[in-house]
Amino acid sequence: MSLPVNAHRFARIWCGYTLSVVVAGLAISSVMATTAVLSPSGFANSSLAGKIGGAAALTMLFAVFAIPFTLLLTFVPAALAILYAEPHEVRSPAAYAVMGLSVSAIAFVCLFVFLTWNSGGVSKLWPPTITIWQLAFGAALVIPPGLCGGLTYWAKAGRYAGD
Repeated sequence: MSLPVNAHRFARIWCGYTLSVVVAGLAISSVMATTAVLSPSGFANSSLAGKIGGAAALTMLFAVFAIPFTLLLTFVPAALAILYAEPHEVRSPAAYAVMGLSVSAIAFVCLFVFLTWNSGGVSKLWPPTITIWQLAFGAALVIPPGLCGGLTYWAKAGRYAGD
């Protein structure tokens, strides 16, 4: 089941992962920018063109921070997904979309646990007081980047898995 790894194949995998991190980071930053622009206090007196320009500017600003954090948080889960997909010759875009969602969810949960641990522990979070809007925002930070990252990896490297 193990496959030899040559330089061309490793370069394709690394390029696919790097490109998927950039796309997922841009998806995260666009969700955050859109949320900031559409909030009642953000860009309230602006025209539609002003809101679109503000969202584009905020997306690029947030991307500067989102892409490196995406790289750090997704490296281990993505490596595990790639180490599963390559020897098993998984080439389905749906499988890579599910793997991207899984990697994104694992990274989100790890970040949540890390931030909870650094803020004084779980005792501050119990009983849970999460609203439906916070849950929806968390889903918006997981689903689009996971799908975008997984499908980008499939387009660059996953459709050649096992070659």
